[in-house]
Amino acid sequence: MLDLRTQLEDTGVTLADQAFYSYVAESLPESLDLFITLYEDSTCNVDRLCDKFAKYEMRKKVHASKTAKSQSASDGSVALFSQQLEKRRERDCRTLPVMIVVRRDT
Repeated sequence: MLDLRTQLEDTGVTLADQAFYSYVAESLPESLDLFITLYEDSTCNVDRLCDKFAKYEMRKKVHASKTAKSQSASDGSVALFSQQLEKRRERDCRTLPVMIVVRRDT
């Protein structure tokens, strides 16, 4: 962000901290509106905004990774349970005695 600000100043455009902060915040995609709304910084420090955003993105990636791992583990557990249940049924069908019931009509 410092480079962008320097480049703007090299072209003769000088922005106050608050104006530069607003420019950066408003140029972010709509998907980050909640982040910008929740992040309040009275100092209008763009570098701090970038640091907070980097931490926010890292938390999202860690959460997504944990969710994917738990989903994968859950899917694996269900598959294993299903296989065990199927083997148990096969074994039970082979070992169950057959019972013949004879009806007598009187």
